Amino acid sequence: MRKQSETHFQQIPLKEIQPILPRVDECQNHTSVALVPGSEIAVSGIYLVCHSTRHMSNAQCILLRGLMLPKCRQAECSVTYLLVRPGTYIFDDEDFRE
Repeated sequence: MRKQSETHFQQIPLKEIQPILPRVDECQNHTSVALVPGSEIAVSGIYLVCHSTRHMSNAQCILLRGLMLPKCRQAECSVTYLLVRPGTYIFDDEDFRE
């Protein structure tokens, strides 16, 4: 049985998700705390990955709680991670655990 405080998920087409996600140029104006490589991810969710050099554009990715944030492979590039939207990994939900 599901508790009332648990998050319920529904399928949303990708074209409807895009408008709610921040544009990649929002790294400097973002309000969440910047995380650095080597930090453990405390909250699963969608993160904005901000590169200090222009070798790659900033991107959004899904990161899972408990993993370590990787560094960028480019030697001169520092990278930071900003939480855009928290989310629960499906197999962390008791209804879906195997």
